[in-house]
Amino acid sequence: MDSQRHFRITRALAVIGLIATGAAHGILSYDAIRDTAVATGAVDESLAWLEPIALDGMALTAAAVLWIRPSWQARIAFAVPAALSVWANIAHAGNGTLLGQALAAVPPLGLYMSLELVAAQLRPREPAPVEPAQLKPTPVSLNKATENSGELEPAAVTAVAANGNGHFRKLEDLLPLVPDQHELDRLVAKHGSDSAVARELQTRRQTVGRLRKKLA
Repeated sequence: MDSQRHFRITRALAVIGLIATGAAHGILSYDAIRDTAVATGAVDESLAWLEPIALDGMALTAAAVLWIRPSWQARIAFAVPAALSVWANIAHAGNGTLLGQALAAVPPLGLYMSLELVAAQLRPREPAPVEPAQLKPTPVSLNKATENSGELEPAAVTAVAANGNGHFRKLEDLLPLVPDQHELDRLVAKHGSDSAVARELQTRRQTVGRLRKKLA
């Protein structure tokens, strides 16, 4: 069994387990909030079944918005009903032991955490970043005909100028590419300015100026 298939199976089992766990937490939280709403007179008994949907449903909707586009409004929309849901679940335990009240807080918290973990499993995996040390420069040699004609091929210039770690080329690195004033003038005429030449050679504009003084 290859690693990709093993990962897919493991993720599928994790998602199924988390959904089942979230469903259990949701049912327990629903029952506690409904009973608390009736006992406190918050809503009419005939409408008490809507109270858990209003609280946990709002919290889950806000959580989904947070996954897509975080904002302070979504955070408030999640925090307020989530806190009320936990409070209602704890109140449902009555004046029992501290352990009983702690267990009563598990269903709403477990519901939110389960769905967050499911969302984390379903998010696309981002490729691992490549460290600069893993980048190796590709040596490029300019053929003799190119050197004799004084023409620097753009692809060759870019490949030779790049040093594999994102740093700008130094003056001594440019001399093999631009050996005389005539070649520098040709590049400026071709690209229009020292800044454009600097971009082509992957160096700083000030370095092009120093090169001009050295070749003068």
